[in-house]
Amino acid sequence: MKNYKFSASTSFFKRGDFVQQMYQQLLDQTHTNWEWIVTDDFSEDKNAEQELREICARDSRVKYFDQEFKMQLFYNPQLGCSGDIILQTDSDDIISPKLMEQYNYWFNKRPDVYGLSCSYATKEAIDYPSLVGKWITESNYDLSVQTKVESMTMGRAWRNVIPHFESEGFKWYQNDTNILRHVENVGKWFWIPRVLYWYNHTPDSFSKAKYNQEQLDEVEVERQIIENRFPKLDNREECSFVIDYLSIQNKLATFYESDDIHFAKTKQSVNFIDPDIQTYEKELIREIYWDWDIKFNDLESGQHYDEIIMYLTSKNWDDVDNIISKLSKNYSGRLFRMFCKTEEFDVEKFNTKFDFFIWNITQDEGFLKVYL
Repeated sequence: MKNYKFSASTSFFKRGDFVQQMYQQLLDQTHTNWEWIVTDDFSEDKNAEQELREICARDSRVKYFDQEFKMQLFYNPQLGCSGDIILQTDSDDIISPKLMEQYNYWFNKRPDVYGLSCSYATKEAIDYPSLVGKWITESNYDLSVQTKVESMTMGRAWRNVIPHFESEGFKWYQNDTNILRHVENVGKWFWIPRVLYWYNHTPDSFSKAKYNQEQLDEVEVERQIIENRFPKLDNREECSFVIDYLSIQNKLATFYESDDIHFAKTKQSVNFIDPDIQTYEKELIREIYWDWDIKFNDLESGQHYDEIIMYLTSKNWDDVDNIISKLSKNYSGRLFRMFCKTEEFDVEKFNTKFDFFIWNITQDEGFLKVYL
């Protein structure tokens, strides 16, 4: 397996207080072959520049890029980079310590893939001490032709084969769409259905701004400029992204709700309970979590698991009584997460039916957190 060199690229604007946080995240990476290209994007008080230059002076892997104009590195993150892979990170977001390791694995495994992004969680305020908010469970894909233009391509990384991303005259922050389309034009994009990124949805983020109709029209004009550059991507005979795992999208989404295990450096163990799971589905889940120990339908061993996840549909509802009875006997006191479609599930009935051994149950967007 090739040990790809990653060039993380970060443009700081009014985020000087996040410099050390981002630097520490890179130091924590299990994949150690990286460099960090940084700049202060003409903040009024240059609140990040001094600290960034101090880090550059003591760590040769960190290099300051002196921009000629505002948002130069924002739209062209490959500038100043010498690595095989470009990784663009927002200055206030959080990446898993295994993100580069995961990306290195997939870029090796899939030579046809030129761009990667991942599932992510949203933090709704910069001062929250732990993860809150909504987990993203959609695939971000439109199977008709290409990735959706509104996809949040978090943790986006790509092979360093594009010398310039045309962005002259842009002002509406569509660097993600622009990069995505450029990469799809030369190779496939793979959205990894695994949480490796926290999106810090700050109160002053431009994504929270309110736009009038004139501004929205300008955004659409820019988007059309991007789309019209790549007529090849309108070919409905050829898919520009990896679709291998879309058939088990809902089952993979059940893993997203597990708060801590995605950001652990150590190998994690998961007991995935689904009485109707097919052999091919097991294989696909193990492919995504290639570095974890995944067991299926272990109701009796009592061995330690970092997470127990149960996937329910109306088809296997009749099995629930027997399954939970065995779990409660062999995994007493453990939290496990149950996934089901909320419109098919009556929480009160469930809690009444099983109140002889379930002492707490909460519901959150289709996930039931059950303590045995």
